[in-house]
Amino acid sequence: MRPTKAVINLSNLRENYLNIRKHCFSSKIIPVIKADGYGHGALETAKALLTTDFPPELFAVAMAEEAVFLRKSGIVTPILVFENLSDKNISEHLEHSLIPTIADSEGLLLMGHLTADQRNILSPAVKVDTGMGRLGLLPEDTPEALRSLLSHDKGKIHSVYTHLATSDEEDLTYANLQSDRYFSLIMQLKALGIPYGFTHFSNSGGIHNLDQQGADFVRAGISLYGYYPSKFCNKKVPLKPAMSLVSEVATIRYFKAGESVSYGRKFIINEPVQIASVPVGYADGVPRSLSGQISVMIGGKLYSQTGTITMDRMMINCGNDSIEKHEKVTLFGQEGITADTWARLANTISYEITCGISKRVPREYI
Repeated sequence: MRPTKAVINLSNLRENYLNIRKHCFSSKIIPVIKADGYGHGALETAKALLTTDFPPELFAVAMAEEAVFLRKSGIVTPILVFENLSDKNISEHLEHSLIPTIADSEGLLLMGHLTADQRNILSPAVKVDTGMGRLGLLPEDTPEALRSLLSHDKGKIHSVYTHLATSDEEDLTYANLQSDRYFSLIMQLKALGIPYGFTHFSNSGGIHNLDQQGADFVRAGISLYGYYPSKFCNKKVPLKPAMSLVSEVATIRYFKAGESVSYGRKFIINEPVQIASVPVGYADGVPRSLSGQISVMIGGKLYSQTGTITMDRMMINCGNDSIEKHEKVTLFGQEGITADTWARLANTISYEITCGISKRVPREYI
C-alpha cells in the first residue's frame, strides 16, 4: 500500500466540536459533513461526534445522495439536506426520512402534491435569501410559503434558515444586515402566529464573529475540522486541524550542479544536493500551482519542495542532510504547516485544500 495517507485525528475533531458548543452555549451545533466531511470522511466524522457527551441532534449535508450514504451506513440522527427539494430527489427524502430544504416554488408545489402520510414523514426546512444571492425564498414571500406548507393535513415545519455571505470578512456591516433581515422575518412570523420551527443563520464565520441572538442552532463547517474561515475571524474558539497529509521518502540521490529536476526543467541545481522523491502529487490533491512554493517536514526540519509537482510525485531539496529512505514526510498537519499554509500560497481557502485530497489517498483514523 502507498505510504501516502491522510491521518484524521478524531480527538481534535471532537475537541473542536465541544469548543464551538461551549462558545455558542445558547445554541446547539449542526455539524456540516457535506463533501465527505470536507475530505475528512462524513461517516467517521458523524460517528466520532455521536460519541461525545453532547452528541449532535442534527447533521447537515449538501445533497440527498450524501444523506442516503449515511443512512445506509447506520446513522439515524436527523439529517438536513441543503439542496432544494425537487422531483429528482424527493424519493430519497421520503425513503430515508430526510429534512428537505424548500427554497423555491417547485419545492412548495411538490410538498403540496404529497399525501398526508408522506407529509407526516417530511418536516421541511425553509431557506430564505437575506442577501447571499444564491438560493432561497425572498423574506417577503416566506410567510405565505409557510402558510401553504402548513395548510395541508399533517403539514409541519422543521426550521427557517438563511446563509451569510460575508460573515468571515473584516467589514461585518453586510453580515449584520443579513442577520437583522433574518430576525426581522422571525419576529414577523411570530407576530403573525405562523409556526416556523427552529432558527439558524450562522455558518463558521458567523459563529466566530456574530452575536447568535438566541438562534436555536449554528452550522459548523470548516471550523469543525480545525480552521477559521479567514484571517478576519475572532480566534476565541480554540481549534486544532483534524487532518494531516503524510507520506515518506521513496528515493534519495545526489544531483550535480547543472542537472535539472522534474518537468520543464524549472529547477536547475547550482551545487551538489540530495533530492528526495515523495510519492504524492496533484492526483492526490496537491495543487500543481504550488510547485516550488511549499515546504515539507522531515525529521522535525522543513525542506523545500522543488521542481514541478507531478501527478504522482514531488521532489524535495534535502541539501546535504542525512536523510534516509522511508523517513516520514509531513506535507501539512500539526507540525507548523497546515491547510491554511497551502491556501495562502495558492490564493484559495482551507476548504478547497482539505476537500481536494483525493479518494485515492487512504484515510487513517486515530
